[in-house]
Amino acid sequence: MLTLTYPGDWVIVAPNAETVKRHFAVLAKRYERAWGEPLIGPWKLEFQRRGAPHFHISTTPPMGFVSITDPQTKKPRRADFRTWLSLTWAEIVQHPDP
Repeated sequence: MLTLTYPGDWVIVAPNAETVKRHFAVLAKRYERAWGEPLIGPWKLEFQRRGAPHFHISTTPPMGFVSITDPQTKKPRRADFRTWLSLTWAEIVQHPDP
């Protein structure tokens, strides 16, 4: 199970349903490009007590490593799925406070 959530002041980056859906669609496209297969599995959009949307995706994470650009050094590096997902979701959401 994967969970994708938004930062504390989430309204800045996810002000409406269209934006939240676009974030998920972008993640699915990047997943397929990075891992060579579509993101498959049932997913659910829920809202936390604080009102922030978050996704639950029931899927089997891919094994192995992919090349990504490190957000701090701007240099390529290898990343496992967990690292890739964290960095990719943060880049998609584009919160102004790193």
